[in-house]
Amino acid sequence: MKEASARRRRELVERMAAEGIDLALLTEPDSIFYFAHLWGYLGLENNRPMLLAVPRAGDPVLICPAIELAMARRMTDVSDIRVWVDGVDGEWPALLQALLEAERPRIVGAEVARLPGLVAAPVRDALPRAKLVDIVSILAEMRMIKDAEEIQAFRDGGRIAMAMGRAAEAKVAPGVPEYELTLAAAEAGVRKAAELLARDDPDSLHTPHYGALPILQSGQDMCLANRRVTGRVLEAGDPILYCFCEMATFKNYRTAFDRAVFVGSATDEQARIYEAAIAAQKAAMAAIRPGVPAEEPHLAAEEVYRAAGFGASYRIGRGIGCSLVETPELKRGERTPLRAGMVLGIDGGILVPEMNYAARIGDTVLVTEDGIEDLTPHPRELRAL
Repeated sequence: MKEASARRRRELVERMAAEGIDLALLTEPDSIFYFAHLWGYLGLENNRPMLLAVPRAGDPVLICPAIELAMARRMTDVSDIRVWVDGVDGEWPALLQALLEAERPRIVGAEVARLPGLVAAPVRDALPRAKLVDIVSILAEMRMIKDAEEIQAFRDGGRIAMAMGRAAEAKVAPGVPEYELTLAAAEAGVRKAAELLARDDPDSLHTPHYGALPILQSGQDMCLANRRVTGRVLEAGDPILYCFCEMATFKNYRTAFDRAVFVGSATDEQARIYEAAIAAQKAAMAAIRPGVPAEEPHLAAEEVYRAAGFGASYRIGRGIGCSLVETPELKRGERTPLRAGMVLGIDGGILVPEMNYAARIGDTVLVTEDGIEDLTPHPRELRAL
């Protein structure tokens, strides 16, 4: 994807020129991956920021902690890498200051709304004479449409997610702790990812592992929407919800994938609610096609919820990419037209707190010229295991 990163920087420069921006300063790890093909470093969480400067005229500059230099050289196509060392010569703010003094930009674009505290003050201090403008919307628009390599990563991510789902479901039985399901899912996901990486590039620095705690609820905890897996022991009649959206990541691209199953049996009311959630997702998917406003799939799902006797629910979906939530969000009031090449997570549901029950389902779809391609075609019907 190095060639893709260079192409994206060229497009960014064109957009900067149209907006009169002299230099773009990127600090978000997902943005640095997207525009510089660099990932996996310990950055802000380790007090070691990585910054990518893209001038309108001239070559990009990567400001890099010395500890990450070898990996940066291995991964990125950015040749001008300026290195800083902890506690030496003013660290990265000094390098940023020197860069800005050399470039003398009048207008600097940054991810202003997302600047972390560690970076925000030094960046603003380094720009006493330049105007700082937010380019989050420019970057978001660029990332909406996926290229062929990205789409292949999503297809493979779907394969990984479904392997995880099959492995987790095979463990469902009374007396089994929740974590046995996610242990099985993790192993299956890592093995599938390793198989796919070996197919593409045995020497790849992409990892087959994931870096997030699994989301799984069961029994009376179904309304705890993002509760992480615990040691709770499954009982006959339990509903189970698993969400592997953070686990099923491949080549830094995320996959939306949620399913609910039951231990042995479901009550009639649980089944009715779950069927309504499935019908709402189906209605949303049927509404997706190029040119449709992003709120339309959500409104289609809301009609199903109301017909089943439920009120408004949370958004039916969102764009996904190297971030869990990207533009557009599929919710009321979002008028961004859907376009072929977008990848969406369609993952709405129904929460019924008075029953301690929730029915959720989530999938990844690619918007095509005439509808969608389902990237996670795992069984959706009610299943008692």
